[in-house]
Amino acid sequence: RFLSYIGPSHLSARCPSARCGSRCDAASMFPPVPRPSRAAMRSQTPPRMRSRTPPRMRSRTPPRMRSRTPPRRGKGARAEGHRAGAPRPRIPVTPPLRAQEDDEPEEVMAELPLPQGLLERVLGPGGRTLIELCYSCGSSVALRPVLRDDGDDGFVLEVSGTAAAVEATEASFAELIGEGNGTQDVLGEDEQVTEDSEVQEIELPSILRGLVLGGRTPGGGKGMGKAEALIDLTRITGVRKLAVVKTRDPETMLLRAEGEPGALSQLAELVDERRAECEGMISEMMEVPMFALGMFFGNDWRLTCEVEAASGALMSIRGPKDKERQTATFSIRGTVEQIELAKKLISQRLGRGGFKGKGKGGGAKGKKGTKGAYVQS
Repeated sequence: RFLSYIGPSHLSARCPSARCGSRCDAASMFPPVPRPSRAAMRSQTPPRMRSRTPPRMRSRTPPRMRSRTPPRRGKGARAEGHRAGAPRPRIPVTPPLRAQEDDEPEEVMAELPLPQGLLERVLGPGGRTLIELCYSCGSSVALRPVLRDDGDDGFVLEVSGTAAAVEATEASFAELIGEGNGTQDVLGEDEQVTEDSEVQEIELPSILRGLVLGGRTPGGGKGMGKAEALIDLTRITGVRKLAVVKTRDPETMLLRAEGEPGALSQLAELVDERRAECEGMISEMMEVPMFALGMFFGNDWRLTCEVEAASGALMSIRGPKDKERQTATFSIRGTVEQIELAKKLISQRLGRGGFKGKGKGGGAKGKKGTKGAYVQS
């Protein structure tokens, strides 16, 4: 077949016979073979060899991906899934957000004046009282300070929310500060004395301020602050105004009250009763290590309550701290016997805890540390 392609005239070869060593014509050696036709070649090929590609591999594109062109949407074209001339389904339209927001109630804002003396009363410990007021009324409250030229500084509560929430907050605020009529005239503002009101001043020793005003008892805990104590006395006696006035003598103080004569007489009787309970009471200072402040006057005052309940004396922190010596000062109020017993109990508690200074071994710098040591005046 190869010779039939190139022709016999282009090739000459030696005779394959070993006896003949001459050259012979290729045509005599290889007779021409007729070239088969294409139809004959196709007929000679086995059916299984005609196509080497398996049927499943002839088209690798899935049927749904063969045409990416969307269907025509011109005139006369049929919509997918619907007959020609059938109405198309309408897509529901969501109403705009403005229509939904218009249904919400409108927010309003109000300002409530708050004197400086009532700040602790309104806020409460850690601001918990004001937070509970906002939760119960459903309003938002912002505290803003107000500075005045006459020196009577104060605060303003900016209340925001719905009209019902603001009204509920105003009523709760008026009830909190002791105003039964719901007006904004709160305790401590400068007002003119009416014809039925009188002013009375009561002089008290400074060491009895917590006992007379707050009514603190030994082992009763922290007690009330100055603002809370004044509000409590105002509610009990019925006076209109009550304030503590400083004097030039640090050992004394003035309690100025304004109200009707009956309320003033009731206040005087209550103060005299509390002063009688404190008769024979003195005050004495005691220096302690700095760590004693956390031991006795921590969050719960547990150790202070134990000493006060056992001795009958009252303890408090007085005077500045000595950072070089790492000491602080306790004020112990009571009788002589009560003060001595309180000192003994404090010394026992400090001896259990131990005193660690800055220097080597727990003492002061350059000295040997002593466990349980403290400085006493």
